[in-house]
Parts: sequence; C-alpha cells; structure tokens
Amino acid sequence: MLLLKPIYEATKLLSSSSYPTLGDLLIAFCVIIEILIKPQNESDIIKKNITIKI
Repeated sequence: MLLLKPIYEATKLLSSSSYPTLGDLLIAFCVIIEILIKPQNESDIIKKNITIKI
C-alpha cells in the first residue's frame, strides 16, 4: 500500500544506522507526518480513516 511505504522507508533508514541522530528522526517524522496529512482531505474514505488512525 502506497500509504505505508514512507513509514517502511523511514524504518529502513533509521534501522540501518547504528546511531540515528535527532536530525535523522526529525526529517523522517516530518516527511511521514506530511504524507499522512494529505490523504485526510481526500474523498477516499478508506485512506482517510487509515491516516487518521495512524
């Protein structure tokens, strides 16, 4: 599912680093939040409900 791919990519990025920094976390979380906010305004009820629950 395209909606969960950014979370998967962030997990891979942060898991591959032995010592992820606060900067790494901040960038990953900001991107994920931005991606999750967009579908909340869509007419697709399933995507909207998933993003609200995440």
